[in-house]
Amino acid sequence: MFCLNSFGKIGAAVRSAFATGLVQVDLTLPAGGTIGAANSINSSGVMGGYVTVTGIYQPCKWSADGTPTVLALPAGGTEGSLQAINSSGVMAGYAKVTDVYQPCKWSVDGTPTVLALPAEATEGAATSINSSGVMAGYAKVTDVNQPCKWSADGTPTFLDLPVGGTEGAINGINSSGVVAGYVDVAGAYQPCKWSADGTPTFLDLPVGGTEGAINGINSSGVVVGYVTVAGVDHAAIWLADGTAIDAGTFGLDSAYFYGINDLGVVVGEKGNNDWSVELPIMAVPATYN
Repeated sequence: MFCLNSFGKIGAAVRSAFATGLVQVDLTLPAGGTIGAANSINSSGVMGGYVTVTGIYQPCKWSADGTPTVLALPAGGTEGSLQAINSSGVMAGYAKVTDVYQPCKWSVDGTPTVLALPAEATEGAATSINSSGVMAGYAKVTDVNQPCKWSADGTPTFLDLPVGGTEGAINGINSSGVVAGYVDVAGAYQPCKWSADGTPTFLDLPVGGTEGAINGINSSGVVVGYVTVAGVDHAAIWLADGTAIDAGTFGLDSAYFYGINDLGVVVGEKGNNDWSVELPIMAVPATYN
């Protein structure tokens, strides 16, 4: 496999192979792992996500050379996943504790901490974290997801939905505090960005797209996620100017991008229709240099 070095870069000989399009790199699963996904990548090329071990979702980190490590769950946790990793190596995600999904943060050494929920919320997840340690995701109120931010000290705050939205969640936050995710409009997910002051804005879908969501954002404002085209979910990229790019399915039935670093390297997963095959992927833009 091709791997990032400690600076998140790829050697010139490997880069020369990326003449056009996006090139996938399959990541190794840890011993005992059967399926998995890489949900995020930081500027050093360290990735976070999950693997299943004996059928249970477990938080997993991949080093820049692709070596996987399963991380501990908080006390009482039975399963979990890493959803984001920042430039310092601090990770955010969720853990299932006493049968309730709770937002969770993992320190650089892998120590987990459960985050507080807003008073009216019953469960949630931290899906993103920036270089300042500010996290974002969602908290559930009366079984409806609402976009939520956590300050670096763990204080939660709900964000407003745009007009027409009935629920939503944040999946990415950048160093400027801009967040991105999705909003449900008339039963269809639509990609949405929130400015640092919390103002929401819908993004356009690529040609043929009927719905979609953003899963990650970098410091340049480039976002990644998926778009549904003719009933099939395709990995997708939105440039900083809002231009949407359909990246396809990488040879299987569907594909999703979950994270992007400041060098434009993206990570995600691909799978077949019944998800009996589910593989982590990494992709590099043709413009990488």
